[in-house]
Parts: sequence; C-alpha cells; structure tokens
Amino acid sequence: MRFQPTSLQLFACACAGVATLGTGPASEPLRLSLADALQYSRRENQEISALKHEAEASRAAQSAQFSRFLPTLNAELNVGTSRDKDPSTNQPTPEVPREYNHYAGALVLRQSLFSGFSDYANYQAAGAEVEAQDLTLLARQQDLRRQVIEAYFEIQLDIAKIAAEEEVEKAREQQLIFSTNRFRSGFVTEVDVLRARYDLESQKPVIAGLRSDLEKKKLNFAHLVGLPLDQAFELIVSLEQAHAALANAKLPTLPEALTLALETNTTIRSLRAELQKTDYEAAAKRGSHLPKLDLVVRAESRANLREDIGTPDSQRYSGMLELNVPLFTGLSSVYERTAAAEKNAAIEARFETTKQQLLRDLNAALRDLDLSRLRTTTGESNVKLARRTVEQSTAQYKAGSTTLTTVLDAYAQLLQARKEFSQALFDGVKAVATAQNLIGVAASTELDAGQG
Repeated sequence: MRFQPTSLQLFACACAGVATLGTGPASEPLRLSLADALQYSRRENQEISALKHEAEASRAAQSAQFSRFLPTLNAELNVGTSRDKDPSTNQPTPEVPREYNHYAGALVLRQSLFSGFSDYANYQAAGAEVEAQDLTLLARQQDLRRQVIEAYFEIQLDIAKIAAEEEVEKAREQQLIFSTNRFRSGFVTEVDVLRARYDLESQKPVIAGLRSDLEKKKLNFAHLVGLPLDQAFELIVSLEQAHAALANAKLPTLPEALTLALETNTTIRSLRAELQKTDYEAAAKRGSHLPKLDLVVRAESRANLREDIGTPDSQRYSGMLELNVPLFTGLSSVYERTAAAEKNAAIEARFETTKQQLLRDLNAALRDLDLSRLRTTTGESNVKLARRTVEQSTAQYKAGSTTLTTVLDAYAQLLQARKEFSQALFDGVKAVATAQNLIGVAASTELDAGQG
C-alpha cells in the first residue's frame, strides 16, 4: 500500500492538544501543546515573514514580465524654434531668413509581433523563479517545524533528566543520613559516610548544569516560536506521550520513503525549478539573436503656428511593420549556449548528489527510529529493574548484609537507566521529525487535522 504523508504525522497528531494561545496576564505561563507551538511559529517567526515578502516580490516580477506581451502607447511632444525660411510665408526664396517656431505632438502605439520567443521565455523564467521562492519558503517552514519539534522535546528531555537527578539526590540525602547514624552506632566505618557525602555533593553541579542548559533551551525555543523572551510558558506534551503516538505511527519503508521524497522533498523540487529556470533563460538569450517584428502605429500633428495645431492639415497618420534583424552579435551566442549547457550539467550533478544524500539521511533517520523503539522498550524495563535493585540493596544495607558501595552503585544504575530511557524517547521523536523534513511533509497540514 502506498505510503501517505499523513501517516508519518500520526505521532504529532496524537500529541496535539487544544490550542491555548491567548493574551492572559503576563504572570500566567502560556500552556503550549506541540500543535500550538508549530502554529505560533508559522505566524510569528520573522524569517518566515521575510520569505513570504520575497515570494510576493517574485510574483510581482512575473506580472511585470507579462506586460511585455501588451502594446505600449507613448506620447511625444516637441516645441522648438528655427532660423530659416518661414514656411508660413509660402515664398520660394525669402529675402531674409526668419526665426519661426515649430510644434509637434504624436501618439505612438507599438505592439511586439515576434521577439524570437524571448518574451515568452522570460515570462516562463519568472514563473520558475516564483516556484523557486515558494519552495524556499516551504523548505524553511518545514525546517522550522523540525527545529521547533526538536526544541520542544529537548526542553522536555532536560526536565526529565533533572527530575531523575533530583529523585536520586533525595535518595542519596536519605542514604547519607542513614549511613551517618550507622557510623555513630558503630555498625560501619566513617568511609561509608564519606563515600555517601561525596556522591551527594558530586551530583549538585550536575543538576545546576542541567538547569542552566534548560534555561538556554527555553530562550532558543522562544526565539524559534516567536514568543516574547520574557513570556513564561509550559509545555504540556511529555516525551512519554510522544512515544505513545510513535508506537501507533505507520512509517514507510526506505524505498517508499525515497520514492515519495523524490516527488515532495523541497531541495529536489528546488533543483528541478532551477533547471527549468536555466532552460528558459537560455531560450531568452537565444531569442535575442533572432529577428524581431513590431507593429508601429503613429498619429501626429505638426505645425509652425500654435493656432494650426490640431487642424486637419497638420495631422498625419502612419502604420508600419518594423523588422529588426541582428546580422552579427559577436560570438556571444556560442558562449551563451556553452554557459547554459555547463550550468545544466552542474545542476544535474547536484541533483544526483542530493538524491544520494537523501537516501543516506532517510536510511539513517528510519534506522534511528527503529533503534529508539528498541532502546525505549529495553529502557523502560531497565528502569523497573534498577528501582528493584535500589530497594533490595537498601534493605540489605540496613540489615547489614551488603556494603554501601552496592547501594550507591544501584542509585547510579537507576539514574543512568532513567536518562537512557528519556534519551531514547527523544531520539525517536527527533528521527520522525527528521524523516518528515527529508520527505517534505506539507507545512500547512502537519498537525491541524489532529486537533479537536
């Protein structure tokens, strides 16, 4: 069955909550689902806004090219004076040259009938530029979407890591108290107390570092989404919710993903548009070396006295076909054809390179997703095993049947298991977002259908 782009979006659709964007008091944090964040970024991101203006400018340029197919109408006005025989005297040989005025006004209509197809080629090239600008906008929207998803869950990953560290920190605090009491009672040596205190103190800068990273990532997220940097916010979709959606997502095989990407990937489509534009520009240059045929209609009035302007005797009308045939333009046409052929060859080479890179990146993203699912499954089991190990080792230490080293190692295993589990969840989300970006999911449909 052919893969549909929306299948790859199931994970985000399941994560999407009801939009909660509003203009509440500044003291209230803004609650953002993943759908909210994506919608807000499309509306508020300034880079997207700039690209939209550039796309509109390219449309205006295409409209300007269309005007070449329309006739032009020019008005010509001339007023001057001459020292010569005065035509108004009607004398064949005037005794003395006289100064006299002359007045002329004309309307000239020119319609291009044939321009060597250069006008048509320029118009088509402008259309290819419009498509290229639209694809640039779409590519940035899709890449921004990927960045927002990754930034959203990077925050959730740091929050999960901090929660794991804080849970183990509290347990280590209790262990230090218990080890101190046992030392005072003479059941253990001071080494147990020192070891417990060392592990507890070593954890504090780790937590501080994670909190610092979290604040940096929050600022980066606010910048990507377009939020005021002083706007407090909460992210309501957890890594676990994203994982639940990932479990239900129907993803394509590598051949299916590559086939779809060759049709919808924005980089591939941009190269095709660039190739078309190059062909049209080459056609326009070839047309400049061909004959050009214009229809010229002229209506004018010429007089030497102001009162004669516009009279029937002063009016003249003419129509003509004007043919312009280039006979020699140097060797520019030869070099232009060579330049166009080389440019096309370069684009085709980039196309093949991009296709191979796309295959490698898609393969990596899909394999990363499969690996993250396996790591998530085993990671969830490892967290449960680590908790049981902590419980049993702690009970045995209290009973005096094991050492403090065993207990502290159990804490370290639990912390590592929780971090690896959260990292596996994040890697899965990142792999799906990367695959979506490589395939070229339409930016206008990625989440909206999943809300409600």
